[in-house]
Amino acid sequence: MRKYVIVYPAVLIAAAALVVSCGLRSHTEPEITVNNAEILGQGLFINPNAFKPYGVTTLFINEDDTVDLVVQSSLLKTPNYVWKPADENILKVVPTPNDPKRAAIAIAVGDSGAATKLTLNDVGNQAVKTIDVKIVKHWADPDFYKFIGSYGGHYYYLSKSLKTWAQAVAACKEAGGYLVAINSAQENALLQKAMARLDSVWIGLRLRNENENKTDANGNPLPPKWSLKYWENGEPVTYENFAEKSTDPGIFFEIFYFMDRSGRWANWHEQPHEYFLEME
Repeated sequence: MRKYVIVYPAVLIAAAALVVSCGLRSHTEPEITVNNAEILGQGLFINPNAFKPYGVTTLFINEDDTVDLVVQSSLLKTPNYVWKPADENILKVVPTPNDPKRAAIAIAVGDSGAATKLTLNDVGNQAVKTIDVKIVKHWADPDFYKFIGSYGGHYYYLSKSLKTWAQAVAACKEAGGYLVAINSAQENALLQKAMARLDSVWIGLRLRNENENKTDANGNPLPPKWSLKYWENGEPVTYENFAEKSTDPGIFFEIFYFMDRSGRWANWHEQPHEYFLEME
């Protein structure tokens, strides 16, 4: 009885391809081309946030300001970041290898309107990512702030997120400005109009203890002496619009001030609210 072995054409083709590939295979790793590096660079995310989980494609920096550069990576090997601005007369970058929260600091040295590119080379993963950089004035990230107008050479924004008063102070500083200081009825009206249906928005005013860290002749701490003389940015309080002015923080330590829907200022304890950012 005869036995037949059937060899299918697809099997023959696969076997032939295997023989050819084995004959051509090199014992060295394939060279990484620019295209390959850029493809790997898609796994590098510069300054990602909730609105841009894959990072920014354009980095905006206010004139004479700095921005922290944060990198998240989906690549497997240990990263080794090298930053290269296309024009160091517009942008300088200082690496921070010992800082786990940021990879580098970008410094705007060019004038407003200048533009360049910034390349991140992850030597450890042989990946490259390039983003645009623009130097601007009075710019706040539209993902986090809404521009509401300008007055007297100052620019005003309403936050899109809720923060405590102390968190709002830190966020405004990070954005290149400060929690708003109100010095006129016109300025107050501009902010009040932007509130729309909001009930309360933090402003840059708080009760300050003038006796903080002071002691009497016997070394005993002096009792608190609360005042409302200065805004958080250091400007004196020259205009007032309090709903009820008081230097008593109460039992709930209500030392932080917000603007209500009518434009009046009232004090309350720490809890999340929207806040006003002011930039000069």
